[in-house]
Amino acid sequence: MSAKPLFLYGILINILTFSCLYLAWHFESELFSALQPVGKVLIGVIFSIALCMMTYCGLLCWQADAVIGKEIGNRNLGDSANQQLYLRRLCHKTGHVAFAAEACPYVGMIGALAGIILFFSANLHDADAAHIQLIISNTMNSLGVAFVPTIVGVFFKLMLGWQSHLVVHAIEDIDFRPGIVTGK
Repeated sequence: MSAKPLFLYGILINILTFSCLYLAWHFESELFSALQPVGKVLIGVIFSIALCMMTYCGLLCWQADAVIGKEIGNRNLGDSANQQLYLRRLCHKTGHVAFAAEACPYVGMIGALAGIILFFSANLHDADAAHIQLIISNTMNSLGVAFVPTIVGVFFKLMLGWQSHLVVHAIEDIDFRPGIVTGK
């Protein structure tokens, strides 16, 4: 049975990610429940992108661990050209994870744009003094649409970027420091 340290590092990052999400949901659940549908949809889109890419990165980690183990084992045999090519392809595939990491904050920025539009679309000139407080409280909820998806997008950018970075550096460092990847 071969060790899968890269895959286990990816699992550790996913556990950390979901722990942070659980804590945020636990302490700020009323913020998420009061969010307007636009914000909920954008958070769902960001979460779906991140979940797909975390799964994909886990698959890449699993494949890279298998090939890195063979590469370390075949170091003196000279039969590693195909394995090196496969590792380069895996390194290239992590570009999809990096692209998704870069896209998450931009999806959140759509929420910022929608929230600002909702905030400024409040009709204040026809309101009387009794209803102005209600209108202002309703427009403050649109600021949540502006900020929460952006914060969620930046959070997932960091987590996906960390996973992408982990895979790329494990593959690139194989010729220099194989002990980091194999644990030997």
